[in-house]
Amino acid sequence: MIPRALLARFHHIFTTNYLLDADCEGAWRFQEGSGLVTADESQNTNTGDFKGAGEPSWQSGDPPKAYQLYYPNFQDDYIDVGLDSTINFGSQSGDRWSHTSWIRVESLAPSWQVIICRRDSGGSQGYIWGFNSAGTLFLAGVGIGTNYGGVGALASVDTWYFAAMSLSLAHDISFYIDGVLSGTPAAFASSRRTNNNTWIGRSKFGTSAPFYGDMGEQSAFSRPLDSTEINAIMDDGLEGVTSNPFPVSLINRDVQSGYHCFVSAYLSAKVAGYDPLKLPDGTIF
Repeated sequence: MIPRALLARFHHIFTTNYLLDADCEGAWRFQEGSGLVTADESQNTNTGDFKGAGEPSWQSGDPPKAYQLYYPNFQDDYIDVGLDSTINFGSQSGDRWSHTSWIRVESLAPSWQVIICRRDSGGSQGYIWGFNSAGTLFLAGVGIGTNYGGVGALASVDTWYFAAMSLSLAHDISFYIDGVLSGTPAAFASSRRTNNNTWIGRSKFGTSAPFYGDMGEQSAFSRPLDSTEINAIMDDGLEGVTSNPFPVSLINRDVQSGYHCFVSAYLSAKVAGYDPLKLPDGTIF
């Protein structure tokens, strides 16, 4: 019997579609182009609901950003992606995670701006990923401490950047700008899980630290992404490009054809909302 986890991760060998990654807990690509809801295209249902008086508008863009959600200068604009446990990360619970996001900042005047945040009202649980007025990325363990990565990494306003953070198994935090490591990995100050909703673009409690500008494709992974993976997502987007892992010189045409049929059937079933690894009686094989 082939382990389900191994099957679920077959794309690491056969394709670069990170939407099918077993550790992709949230993927908000802003494909809708209108309305006040954005889908979570991971295997979860962490749907994003637009909140705030400003009613953020949609902006056209090129892949891999597809569409950008625009936050006007309203401090209560944000996206609520819910409180599901799949996106409740805390390093003190042994969690290691990563985030990626396309961002275009309108202003660096505010002291802090939030990309994504999950925190409690008491100021002792959760984490905040964002940047300060110097354009330096940070990850803060609420009530514990803050780590910074690279001085002035976001050097210019009105410029698209691909930002990423990755917390390693060794408990070191790394920050990336446009696929390049920003600063030196350092031991993370730690964080605790919290039973509060995750927000994109604003802090839920305390200083709201709203984001000013455009946001593109966002992701949350329950494992550390390495430099190769971060660059692949930046270059090809979360959906990526399916490729043939078998060189023609090493495998015959029948096997290649079978591989493509398998990948096509699997992806079609996932898009249609079915789990190809689950039998009608619920049995997982």
